[in-house]
Amino acid sequence: MTPRNKKRVPFIITNIVLTFAAIYLILTILPPFPLPLSLVNKNAFTQVNAEYAGRGSLITLMDGGDNVPAGPAVVREAPFQSSILKSGRALIIYLPPGYGSGKARRYPVMYAFHGFASRPQFWVKNLLPALEDAIVRGDVPPLIVVMPDGSLSGNGRDDSATPYDDRGGSWYINSNRGRFEDHFFNEIVPYVEKRFSVLRGPRNTTLIGTSMGGFAALRYGIARPAFAHIIIPLYAASDLRYSVDGSRTAAYRADGYRPITSDMPSRIANASLLGGTAGITDEWLYYPVFDSDAAPGPVWRENRPVWERMFDVNPVDTLRNGGVTLAGQRYYMLAGIRDDFNFNAHFPVILPLLRDAGAKVYPDNPIVLKGRHNWETTVAPRLNDLLLWLGNELKK
Repeated sequence: MTPRNKKRVPFIITNIVLTFAAIYLILTILPPFPLPLSLVNKNAFTQVNAEYAGRGSLITLMDGGDNVPAGPAVVREAPFQSSILKSGRALIIYLPPGYGSGKARRYPVMYAFHGFASRPQFWVKNLLPALEDAIVRGDVPPLIVVMPDGSLSGNGRDDSATPYDDRGGSWYINSNRGRFEDHFFNEIVPYVEKRFSVLRGPRNTTLIGTSMGGFAALRYGIARPAFAHIIIPLYAASDLRYSVDGSRTAAYRADGYRPITSDMPSRIANASLLGGTAGITDEWLYYPVFDSDAAPGPVWRENRPVWERMFDVNPVDTLRNGGVTLAGQRYYMLAGIRDDFNFNAHFPVILPLLRDAGAKVYPDNPIVLKGRHNWETTVAPRLNDLLLWLGNELKK
């Protein structure tokens, strides 16, 4: 090595050390920066290509230009016409093997709510194959599965005339984006009970949902305990106002837990992107619905803070306010230990409240090791156990 090169060695080493120090600072100390909404919208919405090749049948009430599941047992029909939402919407219904062979037979029903940025085809791909296998084995009694579309548009398309992306989620609530809760209880449920051989009553009704859909399953179960007694919220948004030291993404600490009482559109709701350097904000995830009262509409006439709108429908706040009796309800809840939205941190808040209200909660360990905010890493490893539990509950 020449004398000149020897003099450069300390300089090179110093640059390397400074570079690694900067990377460490970005990844561990500096907060993630909020991703622009346009960039999130460009990458968040993906088409779910589903196929049904089972022994039952799949009725798809969907637009011909929509991403209709393929398969020989798929029956295509026109979209479900909602007078409440004033639009045609996707709706998928699964009928188990043998349905219709005995006219007097009636079946339990499961309502399956998909997550934000997803569609009802999600359940066709992820749940139905394993569920039908469990039905054929006798582990689960034959049941009907109803899969509503909880997106704003209901058809997989965005309307460029709106300031938000219509492929986003409705949160299944009544808001100025539409009366989605009324649509479910006043249109979909009566339609299903009239057209199909459904066993009515809470012991025969299951609510299952992922993420935003898990919120819906929780909220409907808590707000209407006489409707369903089997509730399966999976990596669910259990506490819309969760915050520890002002952060949605911080691990739970009893001494730092303070429910959100202020609005901040740039607040990070998911800090897992780009190695933790970037995040999805409240503005993308919550504001299209919970800030839809910025202008008076059919549901909300008064402009109130977003956190107050969340308070009104938040499962944790509903339970914390008291007066809720959930005796007879059974919950099966899962979340990944590395949930990208930190929804696993909601468990220390929601689980004691459910039990105090009289519900039974399973399994004993709801945290899935290596689980993220998705079906593949959080639900798939526990799916057989979940289905055995469901079968035992329906057989009681």
